[in-house]
Amino acid sequence: MKAALGVIALLLAFAGAGYFLYMQLPTVPITLQVMPQDDNLSVPHQYSASKQFYSNMRFATHAITYGFEEACSDKKRVSVREAVFILESESALDFIEQPVRDAQVDVLCSEIWPEPKQTGHFIAGEGGPTEIINTTLYSVIREGKISLYRDENCDRPLIALHEILHVLGFDHNSNPHSILYPILDCAQELDRYIVESINALYEEESLPDLVIMNANATKERRYVSFSIEIVNRGLVESGNAKLDVLEGDRVLRTFDLGNLDIGVRKTLSVQNLKASRSGSEIRFRVVSSSRELDENNNYLALSAAEERNYG
Repeated sequence: MKAALGVIALLLAFAGAGYFLYMQLPTVPITLQVMPQDDNLSVPHQYSASKQFYSNMRFATHAITYGFEEACSDKKRVSVREAVFILESESALDFIEQPVRDAQVDVLCSEIWPEPKQTGHFIAGEGGPTEIINTTLYSVIREGKISLYRDENCDRPLIALHEILHVLGFDHNSNPHSILYPILDCAQELDRYIVESINALYEEESLPDLVIMNANATKERRYVSFSIEIVNRGLVESGNAKLDVLEGDRVLRTFDLGNLDIGVRKTLSVQNLKASRSGSEIRFRVVSSSRELDENNNYLALSAAEERNYG
């Protein structure tokens, strides 16, 4: 009797192990998709060495907030938390969980699976940035979303990690061993080039960068007329900014530019600003209320009737 019970217990153990292995190896390929991008984005599309959707994609700071919609199960919440823990351990990023209404990254969970383009595939998730601002220096991600359609079947949260990397701006690659390969395999790994790219992108401090992009000036007798364009191509808003117009070391006038958000261009046109009769050079100086990424591009000198364009 005892021998028979032992055999039965052994058979049940083998059956349980077989079922566990079956659950870890999906019989149908699981596809991981990129969430559709906004076609109206004005960011130039070019692939960088880090294989991002656009060049220099990053959030404004290394601290990124995320939140779950109410429909997300405990299992999906745990997988996302494990995924962000892995990224925090490997990179310079910090993730902060907040209510979804206040978060930069929305985590959506749906039991309605979209139809894949390839027959015989399941779609496990989608992800990507949903709002990007082109500052000319960076493609700054303001918001993103991930949609998780299926629970994780691997020991590690590969679906959640894959979709979060899309939100960070990284595209699929063609390496089947990579976490960013479009078809899931439980043996895939987080590529070192992704970690190195993240660390390089977020090494830059979160500061504004006011730049004089275009300017022209003319002088008639002792009156100067000019037009000048200033843009904030940094990562955060500038705070209160001012433009000094100088002749030599003498400030002819200071203009209040206000607060320039990232990517915002402000044009100032002035007619008949009084200057000296003899001076032929007018200088412009942009002053921000905070430090900047590059403070060497805040100055420009123009001779009368000279035009300078910066792109």
